[in-house]
Formats: sequence, structure tokens, C-alpha cells
Amino acid sequence: MQLQLDEHLVCGALPSAATEARQTLAEFSAVLVAARARNASAGEIAVECYLPSFNAAIVLNDLQRADEIRRDVDESAIPEPRLPLWWSLNFRLDYSLQDYGAADGWCHKGLTALQDQDRNTAVAYHQLAMIAQHEGDFDAAEQWLRQSLEIAVTNEVPDQIAVVCHQLGRNAQELLDLDSAETWYREALSVKDQLEDYGSTACTCHQLAMIHQSRADYVVAAEWYQKSIDLCAGAGLTTPAASSCYQLGQLSMAEGDIGKAEISYNKALELDAQNGTGHLGTCVFGELGAVAVENGDYDTARRRYVRALELAEAHGSDIEMADVFGKLAGLAGLEEQYEECGRWYMKSILGFLKSNDRLDARASAQDLIAWYHRAPRQSQMQLREMWLDVGLGPFIDDEFDDIGAEMEQGTRSIDVSLPDWSTP
Repeated sequence: MQLQLDEHLVCGALPSAATEARQTLAEFSAVLVAARARNASAGEIAVECYLPSFNAAIVLNDLQRADEIRRDVDESAIPEPRLPLWWSLNFRLDYSLQDYGAADGWCHKGLTALQDQDRNTAVAYHQLAMIAQHEGDFDAAEQWLRQSLEIAVTNEVPDQIAVVCHQLGRNAQELLDLDSAETWYREALSVKDQLEDYGSTACTCHQLAMIHQSRADYVVAAEWYQKSIDLCAGAGLTTPAASSCYQLGQLSMAEGDIGKAEISYNKALELDAQNGTGHLGTCVFGELGAVAVENGDYDTARRRYVRALELAEAHGSDIEMADVFGKLAGLAGLEEQYEECGRWYMKSILGFLKSNDRLDARASAQDLIAWYHRAPRQSQMQLREMWLDVGLGPFIDDEFDDIGAEMEQGTRSIDVSLPDWSTP
């Protein structure tokens, strides 16, 4: 699994340096008590206490704390000029929590109220684009992003220009137009270099690294990932740095340097733990399982995959679970447990389809076909029956150039029993 870094636009954004964000959260209770002691109005308390702390928790990716803070906020008490900030922060939180319906609701609420407030409308368009990207509608996403960019350019708002250019790069990257993606990322960097926003710059460096990684230009990719890590260190940001360390591990795996990959993955876990969210745990344990497979230690691999699956389930992430199902399938194939291998791959395919990720669904289907050809005749017959029983359409035993609409009719669940393995 590759870790992409999106860029969020926030209306009237508050300072977002990690050090300042931590200080804001640490002082939250004292500031709140002081405001109440001087009989501050509900609106003053919202602006002085809750909104800065809400923003700080989101900056630090402390989603649980952010959710706790917003539950104490009475939206009706927030002064009208600060409502766009409130709506866009809520969008960012719900998007990060993968509650895309709620995120879409905040976005449209903002659009309805903003009308001709150009700068804030640009933010709402950007957010609509992110929803469209999640739904796999990249044409619509590009239209929203270009509208957002036009407003940002007209109003000469460099931070918005930079972030929208970054997201246009993400859109092109999803469409596998790597040249256009690189152009947009470099345009974003040309603006960000003048803003000295290290965290935002790190995100774009990370994405440029992914472009070079996709081209198998691993040396240049590693340089961009390291630049992202260095920028994050300067800004005190652990979440983007952890993602870049994870991707460095991916590079080392591609180059066959298993030991170096394990070092990078463990560093990613360390940084993720500092952030306190366990955001990357699923991905990292999944890759540490792959390291164990390469070392021929299947028992350790299985334990790490199970740990990854536990974390994915805790996050409620269908796409993360689908990725781990595929890894468990591959392990079952290596152990010549072909029917179990097939069941895991079918769970993986259904999970990816549920998340509108047809590309990875197709990849899992192709992996299943590869193991199908290795299986004995009896197992092949069982795999065909399971495929049809699940409702994934005709079984094609050569390759999948595309996953037809009939595959999306697969609705039955697939049971695969897991022994009670102890986790690492």
C-alpha cells in the first residue's frame, strides 16, 4: 500500500506549527477557566478557546481529541465571521475520520452560506474536489480544483494557490498522468518555498518522491522522501515524516534491501507512536509481515498481518482491511493453502470495491489468478465455485484487463477463520 499525502484548505486557518499546536492544547483548560472566570460570552469562548484547540488537535492528527473538543462547541454561539473556519475544520476532521458523508455535509453547508465570499468559496470547492476524488470521480475533482485555483489566483492568495496546485497533482497522479502530476507539484513547491510552510512543503516533496518511485527512479525518490523527513523534523511534525519513512521502506523492499526496509518501517512506527494515533500501524505491520515473508519466517509474518488487521478493524478502514486480506492471501498461497488463499483474495476484492478502489480490486483479482494457475485441479474447481458463489461475475482464468460492472454485484461475505495467534 502506498501512502499519499493530501493537502487541506481551511477557511481562516489558525497557526498550524506543531510546537504551537501542542502548546495550544496544553493551555486549553487554563485558557477556558480564565475565560469563564471573567464571564466571557459563549462567542468569545468559542473563538479564544475552542476553535484554536480544535485546529491544534487536527494539525497534530489527534482525531479523538479533536472530536471531543467539537462536541463541547455550540455552533450557534460562534460569531458569523468565524463560521467558515468552524465548517472547514469539521470537514477536515470528518474527512480524516473517513466519514465522507458528514464531510460532504459540512462542505455544502459552507457553500450555501458563503455565496460570494470568494476566498472561502475557493476552500469549499477544494473540499468538494477531495470528496469527488474519494468517490473516484477525478474529472469532477479537476473541475472543482480549477475553479478553486481561479479564485485563489484572482484574489492573489498564495497559500491557497499552493495547496490547490498540490491537489491537482494528486488528481493527475490518480489518473496515472505522472508528467502532469509532477508539473503541478513543482508549481506548488515554487509557491511554498516563498511561504516557509515546512509541513505543507514536506507533503509535496513526499508526493514528488512517489512520482519518481513510480518511474523506478529510486535514488531521486529517496532524496525527496528524505527532504520531506528533514522538513518535518524542523517543523516538529511526526505524521508526514512517518509516512515518508514508510515509503523509504517501500523503496528498500523494491531494491531488495530487506534489512534497510525493516529499519525504515520501524522508524515509521516510532514516529507514529510519538503522534499517539496509531495512524500508520496497519500499513507498517503489513510491510513488516512482508519482511518476515522474505526472511522465510511465515509464523512471524502471520502474527504481523493479524496485528495489521486488528488495527485496520479498529480504524474501521475497509481499504486497509482489504490490503491486509491480500497479504494474508499471498501467505496462504506460499503455504499451498489454495482455497484459503482464494477466500482471502475474494475478501480483498470485495473490500476494495466497497471503497471504490477498482485498481487495487483488479490487482487482487490478478494475484488470485496467478495462484489459481499454481493450484491442483481440485483446488481450482473449488476456487471457481467460491468465486461464483460470492457473486463476482464470470471467472476469467487468464487476466483481468478490467473489472466489469458485474463484479460489483458481489454482496456475500466470506468467512476465513483465524487461529488465536499472539500478536507481536
